[in-house]
Amino acid sequence: MRFPLLNRIIDTGITGDVPFALANKIKVFNTANLIILVVSVIYTALGLIFGYHLAAAVTFYSITSNLLCFYLVSQKKHRSAFHYAVVYGLIFLSAFSILFGLETNSHYYFLFLPIAVSLFFDKEKTVVTYFIICVIALVMNVGYVSMRDPVYFVEGNLALLAYPNLIFIMILIFLAIRVFRSDNQRYASQIEEQKASIEEKNKDITDSITYAKRIQRALLTSESVFDRSLKEYFLFYEPKDIVSGDFYWATTAPDGSFLLLTGDCTGHGVPGAFMSLLNISMVNEIVNVRGITDPSAILNAQREGLIASLNPEGSTEVSRDGMDCSLCRFDFTNKKLTIAGANNPVWIVRDGQLLELKTDKQPVGLHEGVQKDFTTQHIDLRSGDMIYTLTDGFADQFGGDKGKKYKYSRLKELLIQIAGRTVADQKFIVEKEFRAWKREYDQVDDVLVVGIKM
Repeated sequence: MRFPLLNRIIDTGITGDVPFALANKIKVFNTANLIILVVSVIYTALGLIFGYHLAAAVTFYSITSNLLCFYLVSQKKHRSAFHYAVVYGLIFLSAFSILFGLETNSHYYFLFLPIAVSLFFDKEKTVVTYFIICVIALVMNVGYVSMRDPVYFVEGNLALLAYPNLIFIMILIFLAIRVFRSDNQRYASQIEEQKASIEEKNKDITDSITYAKRIQRALLTSESVFDRSLKEYFLFYEPKDIVSGDFYWATTAPDGSFLLLTGDCTGHGVPGAFMSLLNISMVNEIVNVRGITDPSAILNAQREGLIASLNPEGSTEVSRDGMDCSLCRFDFTNKKLTIAGANNPVWIVRDGQLLELKTDKQPVGLHEGVQKDFTTQHIDLRSGDMIYTLTDGFADQFGGDKGKKYKYSRLKELLIQIAGRTVADQKFIVEKEFRAWKREYDQVDDVLVVGIKM
């Protein structure tokens, strides 16, 4: 059965912006308030009929207090209503017990107040304070009434009023539990439905991103391209998410040199993946269509293309997205290495020493300050040299015993120690070291380390 008016009264003060937990409390509060209001009306009528005018005045005070509570709740002054209800409850119960003594069992209402306090207030300090006050009030009230005669002696059939009081107490407790249970069940059902909907949407999104991963992996240089040009190399590629902002690109240029770009695009995950696809497409066009093979010239052209693509004419927003990278051109015949880069270094380990080739301190993309042409460095290579190109993900990873960054200094020491091993062993050690350092910490960025042995 539905009772629209009753539901409206119980839902007083509950609007769409009221949190679920508070709405639950308001429903219990309004339900209890309504029951007490009805009881107070009945007792007021009985008091007037049987000549208990002081009792009628006290119960009339209860009626006005109940109405005031409803008004406060309707004005969204929920906390004020809760506080006032407890205070007025203590005053009313004390007065009622003094008037009628212990025979009507009205003092048992004091037991309901601590329950109400625990339901309506979240702060432990408030709950404990009111609980202590209620216990003290009950003890003092029972003690005082026990030593004095009541104002009214309830005799005959009116003595039966003691039983409704007990019944009303049980009804209040029952309804409080009932409202919480029914609302919790209803909201639990809604939560389950929302959970199922979110899981379905999450699966659809994950499936889409997983498919995007296949596309991104297809555009990354295949191992067959590396195998044709390199005798010994390894790739440690560990995206933070399903798709990555880090990427590697390689090709054999028309002049026979081998080009390797190790890139770290703005962001990671889906935004980073978009940038990586754009960069791969551009560098392919610059090298394979336009025939540019000088590393600095490639990066200059790449920057020009990125700025034009991300900031088309008429655009109201300025995009500073781009990438950090190192670009190497290997001339294996003459054992020459030519590099250019944006923020990311190239490391060479030779005879137990690490030579760091620092690159330009500017990204490939629009940035503040003067945009300078990228510079080229030429290095003579020797047999046994180990060349490493990398992004910043490994060094920036938090972990270890103290949850700190791995840092470049520790990574340099690791690579110096393992440079003499086979590239297969090096990849195994690098991967093992990363996972051992990361432990239970979340991965903070995409990770890419490329190693090439001369």
